[in-house]
Parts: sequence; C-alpha cells; structure tokens
Amino acid sequence: MEAPNLPTGLSLTNPSGTSLNFSWSHSTSSLRPVDNFEVQRSVNSGSWAGVTTTTSKSVTGSGSRGSRYKYRVRARNAAGNSIWVESNTVTIPYLAPNTPSLSSGQSGTTVNLSWTITTSSDRPIDNFRIERAVNGGSWSLLTSPASGSRSYSNSGLTRGSTYKYRMRAEGPGGNSSYSGTVTERIPYLAPNKPSSVSVSRSAHNLFVLTWGQSVSSDRPVDSFDIYRSVNGGSFSKVANVGGSSRSYNDDTVELGKAYQYYVVAKNVDHTTQSDNSNALTNPAGVPVSNGSSWNIYPVYEFDGANWVHRPVYLYNGSTWHWRG
Repeated sequence: MEAPNLPTGLSLTNPSGTSLNFSWSHSTSSLRPVDNFEVQRSVNSGSWAGVTTTTSKSVTGSGSRGSRYKYRVRARNAAGNSIWVESNTVTIPYLAPNTPSLSSGQSGTTVNLSWTITTSSDRPIDNFRIERAVNGGSWSLLTSPASGSRSYSNSGLTRGSTYKYRMRAEGPGGNSSYSGTVTERIPYLAPNKPSSVSVSRSAHNLFVLTWGQSVSSDRPVDSFDIYRSVNGGSFSKVANVGGSSRSYNDDTVELGKAYQYYVVAKNVDHTTQSDNSNALTNPAGVPVSNGSSWNIYPVYEFDGANWVHRPVYLYNGSTWHWRG
C-alpha cells in the first residue's frame, strides 16, 4: 500500500449569502486507497486551521462578509498522506449600505442638511455622496462627506434660487439607493423702501405720482401697488404697476377733492411700504381751456336769495352738473 493520490479539481465557491462550498475530485486504486480527507482553511491569509475530516469529496461552511477564505485538502490512508492541495481564494462580499434618510432646513443663504442611517458590520460605509440640482437643472456632485458624518451645511447660496438635494451611502459592497429629495428655496430680502414719494397736478383730471427706488440682486422689485386716500379717508389700492416703473398717472381724480398716496414695493417674498406722499387738492370749479392749458374757475349758483359757491362742477359727457 502506498500514500493516496493527490486530490484534484478543487473548487471553492460562495453560492449565496455567507455560505461556502468546497469540493474536489480524487482517483483511487488498490495500491493507493483512501480512508478519508482532511480539510483546513485560512481566513484573511491567516494560519491554517482544521475544519473537518470526511470521507466525502465536498464540505460546506460559512464565513463573514468582507473576509477572504482559502481551503486545502489532503487524502489519507494507513500508509500516509498525500501532500496538501490548496483551493482558489473566495471573498464573501459586503452588502450595500442601507439608504440614508435626508432632511433639510434653511437659514439666510445656507441650507443645513442632516441625515440618519442604519449601519451594520455587513453593510459598511466608506463615504456619502450628496448631489444638488439648482433651479430645476441636472443633478451634480456637491460633496462626499466621511462615513461618520451626519450633517452638512451648504452656504453662500443665491437668493431667489431653488435647491434640491439627494444623497446615497457608498461602501465596498456597493452603493445604497438614493434618499428622498429635499427642496429649499432661498428667499429674497424685502425691497428697499420707496423714497421721495410725491404727487403733482398735471391737469384738471390728472395727478402724477412719482417715487424713487433702489434695487439689488437680493432685494429685487417685481411690481408696485399704489394706494390712495380721498379727502383724508382710508387708503385703498387703486393700481399695480411694473417693477421698473417710477411714476403713476391717476386720471380718476375729481375736482374739489384732496388726494394722498403711498407706494408698496413688492417681490415674490416680501413687501415694503413707503411713507405717505404730500396731500394735494384738485381745485373745484369749471375747467376752461385757453388753448394751451386748462384753468379752473369757481362756480356760484343763485338760490333765490344768495349766490352760493359750489365746490365741484363736473361734466358727465353730455352736460355739466354740480356736486356739492
């Protein structure tokens, strides 16, 4: 009797999960019989350690994710042992990280991101990937925080712009799915206060309101609301004009009444009210043209005993009538 032949056709596989299958072939003869096989394995290039002794030509086992495994086998009989024959090396892969849960908040021109994630030894994380899309644009890499990070502040953003964020965890086992998307808009600052609000009389039926306005990229003006008071009454909105306007023509004024105005500068986020303009009275009487300008002449009515001044004399399109 002689020592057994060498095992051949060694194969080590990781068929699923953390399982390991080790198999081999062997030929025998009456001169070289086999009593059993001795199997050992090495983990992460460490020392060989016994696994089992078997009469089969395969063994199963399990390992840990991220570890490297190598098996060896030899045949044995009463006359001695074959030499050891080593298998291929198999690494049991890590799983991809879990998906992070992302939340956000906004302060000034900074968006503060924070997230949570469930970690485990079989789902390690190398780093995170945060992506951003601006004003509906495409996604692009913003930053790659370290695995221990759980927050990030994106500062110096542009007012009036909308920012979307998403993230994923990346590890040796692959990448997680993307988190849900969070959206933050950086609001404009309130418009500067309209200045030098003044009203003047251009004609018997036309008052012109003017004002000044300072604008900047973070304090834009989209439009102006015009408010008016008649004869000292409450103010009410009479018009809205574009953000580039610096005057308003009020052609609804009536003779014999006093008018005062203020202007409200508006953008999509805020409004700012001006001081009140000067108060201006439209004289009462009959408008008479001298060919180049209109003049107002007072109107008197005889009541049978006295001449009485009528403060307003209006033309309704066909006739003049008094309004007291």
